[in-house]
Amino acid sequence: MNKEDVLIDCLTGLIHFEDHFQAVEPDMAEWICERLAWHKLLPLAASISHQNEFICEELRSIFQNVILNNIIREKNYEKQTRKIFDLFNKENICFIPYKGPFWGHLIYPEYSWRHIGDMDLLLTMADSKKASIILKDLGFRPDIMEGSEAQDYEIRGALTLLNDPTQKDAFPVQLHWELMSSPRFLKKRYLQTKYFFEKTTNAEWKGISFQIPRPEVQFLYYILHSTCQHQFKRFVHIMVLAHFIKTFKAMDWEFVYKLSEEHHALVPLYYGLSFIHAFFQLPEKALSVMHKCKPHFFNRACANVLKPVHTFFFTQKKGNVRRNLFRVVLS
Repeated sequence: MNKEDVLIDCLTGLIHFEDHFQAVEPDMAEWICERLAWHKLLPLAASISHQNEFICEELRSIFQNVILNNIIREKNYEKQTRKIFDLFNKENICFIPYKGPFWGHLIYPEYSWRHIGDMDLLLTMADSKKASIILKDLGFRPDIMEGSEAQDYEIRGALTLLNDPTQKDAFPVQLHWELMSSPRFLKKRYLQTKYFFEKTTNAEWKGISFQIPRPEVQFLYYILHSTCQHQFKRFVHIMVLAHFIKTFKAMDWEFVYKLSEEHHALVPLYYGLSFIHAFFQLPEKALSVMHKCKPHFFNRACANVLKPVHTFFFTQKKGNVRRNLFRVVLS
């Protein structure tokens, strides 16, 4: 197989946590790893494959370094999480953490298997202002987008606080008071914050306690995150959705449909499910929902320029035309 076919085989194998990396030859190892890193799946690939005696030495060496670095990053993330959560709780700041380890621990055997990025927290605007003061005292600084912090609060739905360059072990924190924050999403009405705080359950990661929304709300957010925000730029979006479906076999698909219908999000739901189904067999109830929310022919004609197979070879710029046309349909 050429390296493109090997990449496709390796990526689709990860949907089932399967190791297909024995086909990687020494001269393609670096390129394969660059693509895995772009798709934010390099830690997962390394965790699954590093003990495979049949992978080439070039790949094994890269995987070993990735595993070590990600374990260190996980420990630093855990340390930061404990400190921030303790400080917020002492100030009676009500917040819901989402994505990252807070949801990832549900579908990954180990958090270090996934790409470790920033920290996302959902809270009211008033609490986000209190939280930003605490974070600034810890050395974080706001990433101003609209000219001033006050304007960011007025115009946007989130504030990003970056770690001080001297604190190399810290991770950026994003405070969200809107889920569909401008200008990253097309429609703020696609999902409201209240659903994140309704019927929550207790969860725990590394002994750190927090609340998580019901699985159906998590799933719809993942769908909107993949379709509206990223237009499936990276294969990790498809893989996470597939693993979520595998984990929550009793998910209430009718509730997912009704919630999407109520918030005019049937088009993103359709394309989210159809992209998953291209690589992973959806359960019958999910397929029924997908067929029920099928868009009109005109929308499908525009959106079909973006096909699931295109995901494999996108870059930051490559695929922008297809993604923008897809984005038009979602609007």
